[in-house]
Amino acid sequence: MLGAFLKSIFNGEQIDEKFLIRNKMSIYDFFQGEIIIAEDERVEYIDFLVQGSVFISKFSKSGERIIANSLKAPQIFMLLEFLGGMDNTIGTITSLTNIKIIRIPLSLFKKELKYDIELLNLTLNYVSNFAVELMSQQIIKKSHSIEYNILNYFYSIVLENKLPCKIEFNKSFLADLFNINVRTVYRYLNEWEEKNFIKRQGQNIIINKQGFTKIEKFLDL
Repeated sequence: MLGAFLKSIFNGEQIDEKFLIRNKMSIYDFFQGEIIIAEDERVEYIDFLVQGSVFISKFSKSGERIIANSLKAPQIFMLLEFLGGMDNTIGTITSLTNIKIIRIPLSLFKKELKYDIELLNLTLNYVSNFAVELMSQQIIKKSHSIEYNILNYFYSIVLENKLPCKIEFNKSFLADLFNINVRTVYRYLNEWEEKNFIKRQGQNIIINKQGFTKIEKFLDL
């Protein structure tokens, strides 16, 4: 059953590739910075993010990029559009790290959802947890300074990797994510480098054990 298969992946078990082949499902690897799903794309499948992190963005009518939130595995993409009866996606999903996705044809997902109680429960739990996580992210952003929020974002990335951790990113992405200008991003980076929170290597940020400890202390974690 599809529900049991997906639940096993969400629990960190090895992917059953024979099950994938039997059910005409596909597995894809994307590199950091690649677009996984484009805004206004036709909803023809359901994507399960089983490894890595992504961010969701949308362009306003004035052309301004709005980054809604960043998400780490496990996640289900195009589920909200499907449940809402939408024919097209509402935003663009881009990889923040190297990621792995299992792509399920929408026809198979619809069919299984009618009879597979475990899949139905997994879907409902995901929607509920997604809403709670979204609210939690907004509360954290509103409760703390921009500096705190950016360092907390870096901290969460380091937790998914090993030290020293190299964070590859575009400064305009940070500016859009935290609704600030690029000049402010540069100012923070300069200050953090002086405090030994971070080191810079070209366009990348390096966080070593000393810097991680300093960030952790700043965040009061």
